[in-house]
Amino acid sequence: MAPESKEDTQFIQWLGAEVPSEYATSLDDLIVQSFGGCHLEDLPPPDRRCVIIDDTSVLAHAGIQSRIFTLHETIYHGFVLGAVCSHPAFRLQGFGTQIVEYLLSQLPKEEGDFVALNCGETVTNFYEKMGFCIISPRAGYIRNGVHEIDDDPVMAISLKNDFSVQALEADVFPMIDEF
Repeated sequence: MAPESKEDTQFIQWLGAEVPSEYATSLDDLIVQSFGGCHLEDLPPPDRRCVIIDDTSVLAHAGIQSRIFTLHETIYHGFVLGAVCSHPAFRLQGFGTQIVEYLLSQLPKEEGDFVALNCGETVTNFYEKMGFCIISPRAGYIRNGVHEIDDDPVMAISLKNDFSVQALEADVFPMIDEF
C-alpha cells in the first residue's frame, strides 16, 4: 500500500547489497513490477543502494556498482547505475531524480571517471535532464556465460571536469569488464 502523501516518506541509503529483512519483500515486489518479472536476486549486487521508504514499503530504488571497463584498448574506471525505479503511485514526483542525484553526489570521484547506465529509449529524457548523454545505441553483457547485446541505449555522465564521456562512444558499450 502506498503512503497517502510524499511527506510520509523517508530517504535512506544502504551500503552494499544487503537489504534489511523488513524491506526485502517490498523491494523485490517493486523490482518485479518495474522490470518485467526480474527479481532482486537476479540483478548484480550494488556497492551501494538508495531507497525512499514509508513505514512498510520501498517506494523508489536505485543501485550503483563500481566497475572496470575495457574499451578501445583503454581501461576505464567507472560506475554502473541500475535498477532505478519507483512505485507507480509516486512516479513523476521527483523520487527517481532525487535518488540518482544523491547517489551521484556520494560517489568517491577518485575511484571513477563516469557513471554509465543502460535504459529503455522511453526514459532517455529523464536521464538527459540530469546531464547524462547517449554514448552507444547498444549494450554488451555476458549473461550465463554467453555474450548478449541489448538494443537499448547506454548513457553516461562524467564525474570529473577533465573527462569527456565522448571517449566512451562505441557501437556496443561493454556493461561488463570487457565484451
